[in-house]
Amino acid sequence: MYCLRETSEMKYHKCLMFLIVGQLWSLCYSAGESCKKLGPCSCQSDKGTIDLSPLKGSPKFQDKKDAKGAYLFSYNPCTPFDEGKGCKKVSACQISLDKKTQFPTGTQDSASFSDNGNNNIAITYTATSGDATLRTTIVTLKCDKSGGEDKLDVDGETSPATYTMTLTSSHCCPKSGPSPPSGGGGGSGTLSIGSVMLIVVLALLVVYVAAGVGIQKGVRKASGKETFPNYTFWSSLPGFIKDGMIFTCSRCKRGSSYDQI
Repeated sequence: MYCLRETSEMKYHKCLMFLIVGQLWSLCYSAGESCKKLGPCSCQSDKGTIDLSPLKGSPKFQDKKDAKGAYLFSYNPCTPFDEGKGCKKVSACQISLDKKTQFPTGTQDSASFSDNGNNNIAITYTATSGDATLRTTIVTLKCDKSGGEDKLDVDGETSPATYTMTLTSSHCCPKSGPSPPSGGGGGSGTLSIGSVMLIVVLALLVVYVAAGVGIQKGVRKASGKETFPNYTFWSSLPGFIKDGMIFTCSRCKRGSSYDQI
C-alpha cells in the first residue's frame, strides 16, 4: 500500500521492484533447506534421497570422545536410545568421562535438515536436560562413495550448549529411487527448486505488469504504449545490454586497460 501512495513514478517502480526482489530473496533463503524431511533420518532433494536407516545400533555410535577429550558422545540417527540416568529416548547424548553424568543433546522428533553451505546436508537436533538447558547437536553428513566404514568424528562443544559432529558414510550419499518407508509420503511428484523459482519469477512478472498497467491507466490516465509500467526503462534495456556487450568485447579484443589516474 505504501507503493500506491507514492506520487513519483520512479519511486513507485523502485518500490515495486524492491518488493519483487525481496520476495525472490526470501524464496532463495528458504530454498537453503534443500533436503525435504521424510523422517527423523531421511530426506529428499533434487539430487536424490538420503536414508540413514541402515545405521542401526543401541546406539550405533557410542561413547565417542570429542576433539578436546573433555566429554564422550553417543549418537543414533534413526531410533531413540537410553544411556545412563540422564539420557532417555534420545538421538544424541553427552557423557562425562567417568560416565556418571549424562545430558541429552538431541531427540529424533526435533531433527531438521539443511544445507550447511559446503555441499553437505546437516541434521540439527535439540533437547532440554533436567537442568533446563537447551542443547543443540549439529551432525554434518559426509558422503563416502568408496563404501568404507561408517565413522563419526566429534568436534564437541563449538559454542555454548552447541555440539558438532561429522558422520561419514556411504548412506550419506543421495540415492535415486523410491523414498524410504519412513518418509510418510513420496517425493516423486515434488518440483525441483529451479522449477519452483521459475514459476515464482513468472508469477511475479505477471503481477508486476498487471499492477503497473492498472495503475498507469486508472491513476495516471495513460494510454497506448505508456500504459506499460516504466516503459522508457524497459524499452531502453536491450540497447543498454547491447552497448555493454560491445564495450566488453572491444576491451577484450584490444587487451588494453583503463587509463591510470
